[in-house]
Amino acid sequence: QMFSAWDEVEGRTPLEVIRNAGVDDALRTAAATQELVSVEVQVSGAEERTILVNAVALPTTGPRLGTVAVFHDVSELRRLESLRSDFVANVSHELKTPLTAVRGFAETLLSGSVPPQDVEKYLGVILKHAEADSATFRHFVEARAATYGAFRWGPEVALERIGMLDQKE
Repeated sequence: QMFSAWDEVEGRTPLEVIRNAGVDDALRTAAATQELVSVEVQVSGAEERTILVNAVALPTTGPRLGTVAVFHDVSELRRLESLRSDFVANVSHELKTPLTAVRGFAETLLSGSVPPQDVEKYLGVILKHAEADSATFRHFVEARAATYGAFRWGPEVALERIGMLDQKE
Protein backbone atom coordinates (compact mmCIF):
# COMPACT_ATOMS: atom_id res chain seq x y z
CA GLN A 1 0.00 0.00 0.00
CA MET A 2 2.71 2.47 1.00
CA PHE A 3 4.30 2.24 -2.44
CA SER A 4 1.20 1.23 -4.42
CA ALA A 5 2.82 -2.13 -5.26
CA TRP A 6 -0.12 -4.45 -5.96
CA ASP A 7 1.38 -6.79 -8.56
CA GLU A 8 3.36 -9.99 -8.01
CA VAL A 9 6.71 -9.15 -6.37
CA GLU A 10 8.52 -12.48 -6.33
CA GLY A 11 11.54 -12.57 -8.61
CA ARG A 12 11.48 -8.83 -9.24
CA THR A 13 13.98 -6.21 -8.05
CA PRO A 14 12.92 -3.66 -5.43
CA LEU A 15 13.14 -0.90 -8.04
CA GLU A 16 10.74 -2.79 -10.33
CA VAL A 17 8.22 -3.20 -7.51
CA ILE A 18 8.54 0.07 -5.60
CA ARG A 19 9.60 2.33 -8.49
CA ASN A 20 11.42 4.80 -6.24
CA ALA A 21 15.08 5.61 -6.88
CA GLY A 22 15.63 6.81 -3.29
CA VAL A 23 14.47 3.49 -1.84
CA ASP A 24 16.54 1.59 -4.40
CA ASP A 25 19.63 3.66 -3.51
CA ALA A 26 19.12 3.00 0.22
CA LEU A 27 18.75 -0.76 -0.34
CA ARG A 28 21.80 -0.91 -2.63
CA THR A 29 23.90 1.10 -0.14
CA ALA A 30 22.81 -1.10 2.77
CA ALA A 31 23.63 -4.26 0.78
CA ALA A 32 27.13 -2.95 0.03
CA THR A 33 28.06 -1.82 3.56
CA GLN A 34 27.99 -3.05 7.13
CA GLU A 35 26.18 0.10 8.30
CA LEU A 36 22.54 0.89 8.90
CA VAL A 37 21.22 3.15 6.16
CA SER A 38 18.53 5.58 7.25
CA VAL A 39 17.03 8.01 4.72
CA GLU A 40 13.77 9.81 4.07
CA VAL A 41 12.29 9.55 0.61
CA GLN A 42 9.36 11.25 -1.07
CA VAL A 43 6.79 8.90 -2.59
CA SER A 44 4.30 10.13 -5.15
CA GLY A 45 0.82 8.76 -5.41
CA ALA A 46 -2.68 9.98 -4.59
CA GLU A 47 -0.86 12.31 -2.21
CA GLU A 48 2.84 12.92 -1.61
CA ARG A 49 4.18 10.91 1.34
CA THR A 50 7.44 11.05 3.30
CA ILE A 51 8.79 7.60 4.09
CA LEU A 52 11.66 6.91 6.50
CA VAL A 53 13.68 3.95 5.21
CA ASN A 54 15.94 1.99 7.58
CA ALA A 55 17.90 -0.75 5.83
CA VAL A 56 20.74 -3.07 6.79
CA ALA A 57 22.42 -6.08 5.19
CA LEU A 58 22.10 -9.38 7.05
CA PRO A 59 24.08 -10.78 8.60
CA THR A 60 26.41 -7.87 9.32
CA THR A 61 29.45 -10.19 9.12
CA GLY A 62 30.18 -13.05 6.79
CA PRO A 63 28.43 -13.74 3.50
CA ARG A 64 25.38 -11.58 2.87
CA LEU A 65 22.05 -13.35 2.82
CA GLY A 66 20.02 -10.28 1.97
CA THR A 67 18.92 -6.87 3.08
CA VAL A 68 16.19 -6.07 5.56
CA ALA A 69 14.31 -2.77 5.35
CA VAL A 70 11.73 -1.14 7.60
CA PHE A 71 9.55 1.63 6.22
CA HIS A 72 7.82 4.23 8.38
CA ASP A 73 5.34 6.73 6.98
CA VAL A 74 6.42 9.98 8.68
CA SER A 75 4.30 12.31 6.50
CA GLU A 76 2.05 13.48 9.32
CA LEU A 77 5.00 14.01 11.66
CA ARG A 78 6.80 16.16 9.07
CA ARG A 79 3.59 18.13 8.41
CA LEU A 80 3.17 18.81 12.13
CA GLU A 81 6.84 19.80 12.47
CA SER A 82 6.36 22.29 9.65
CA LEU A 83 3.22 23.72 11.29
CA ARG A 84 5.05 24.03 14.60
CA SER A 85 7.98 25.78 12.98
CA ASP A 86 5.67 28.22 11.16
CA PHE A 87 3.74 28.85 14.38
CA VAL A 88 6.89 29.61 16.37
CA ALA A 89 8.16 31.95 13.65
CA ASN A 90 4.81 33.80 13.58
CA VAL A 91 4.60 34.11 17.38
CA SER A 92 8.18 35.32 17.51
CA HIS A 93 7.41 37.99 14.93
CA GLU A 94 4.15 38.97 16.63
CA LEU A 95 5.93 39.40 19.98
CA LYS A 96 9.00 41.15 18.61
CA THR A 97 7.17 43.87 16.66
CA PRO A 98 5.26 45.41 19.61
CA LEU A 99 8.26 44.90 21.90
CA THR A 100 10.44 46.92 19.53
CA ALA A 101 7.91 49.77 19.65
CA VAL A 102 7.71 49.59 23.47
CA ARG A 103 11.49 49.78 23.71
CA GLY A 104 11.74 52.68 21.29
CA PHE A 105 9.08 54.76 23.05
CA ALA A 106 10.49 53.94 26.50
CA GLU A 107 14.03 54.93 25.44
CA THR A 108 12.68 58.17 23.99
CA LEU A 109 10.84 58.93 27.24
CA LEU A 110 13.94 58.18 29.29
CA SER A 111 16.06 60.47 27.13
CA GLY A 112 14.01 63.42 28.38
CA SER A 113 13.52 64.76 24.85
CA VAL A 114 9.72 64.32 24.86
CA PRO A 115 7.72 67.49 25.44
CA PRO A 116 5.59 67.17 28.62
CA GLN A 117 2.35 67.41 26.63
CA ASP A 118 3.38 64.27 24.59
CA VAL A 119 4.40 62.04 27.51
CA GLU A 120 0.88 60.68 27.98
CA LYS A 121 0.64 59.91 24.26
CA TYR A 122 3.94 57.98 24.40
CA LEU A 123 2.79 56.05 27.47
CA GLY A 124 -0.44 55.20 25.64
CA VAL A 125 1.53 53.75 22.73
CA ILE A 126 3.63 51.70 25.16
CA LEU A 127 0.50 50.39 26.87
CA LYS A 128 -1.17 49.52 23.53
CA HIS A 129 1.84 47.51 22.38
CA ALA A 130 2.28 45.82 25.77
CA GLU A 131 -1.39 44.75 25.62
CA ALA A 132 -0.82 43.40 22.09
CA ASP A 133 2.11 41.31 23.34
CA SER A 134 0.03 40.06 26.28
CA ALA A 135 -2.77 39.02 23.91
CA THR A 136 -0.31 37.22 21.61
CA PHE A 137 1.24 35.41 24.57
CA ARG A 138 -2.21 34.47 25.90
CA HIS A 139 -3.16 33.02 22.48
CA PHE A 140 0.12 31.11 22.43
CA VAL A 141 -0.60 29.62 25.87
CA GLU A 142 -4.15 28.73 24.83
CA ALA A 143 -2.89 27.03 21.67
CA ARG A 144 -0.32 25.13 23.71
CA ALA A 145 -3.01 24.04 26.18
CA ALA A 146 -5.24 22.87 23.33
CA THR A 147 -2.35 20.83 21.94
CA TYR A 148 -0.68 19.49 25.08
CA GLY A 149 -3.21 19.95 27.87
CA ALA A 150 -3.73 22.61 30.49
CA PHE A 151 -0.85 24.93 31.23
CA ARG A 152 -1.05 27.07 34.36
CA TRP A 153 0.85 30.32 34.55
CA GLY A 154 0.71 33.59 36.39
CA PRO A 155 1.82 35.08 39.71
CA GLU A 156 -0.14 32.52 41.73
CA VAL A 157 1.76 29.64 40.11
CA ALA A 158 5.10 31.35 40.74
CA LEU A 159 4.25 31.98 44.40
CA GLU A 160 2.95 28.44 44.77
CA ARG A 161 6.17 27.03 43.36
CA ILE A 162 8.37 28.92 45.79
CA GLY A 163 6.10 28.02 48.70
CA MET A 164 4.72 31.50 49.42
CA LEU A 165 1.10 30.67 48.63
CA ASP A 166 -1.01 28.27 50.65
CA GLN A 167 -1.78 25.45 48.21
CA LYS A 168 -5.04 24.59 50.01
CA GLU A 169 -6.87 27.68 48.70
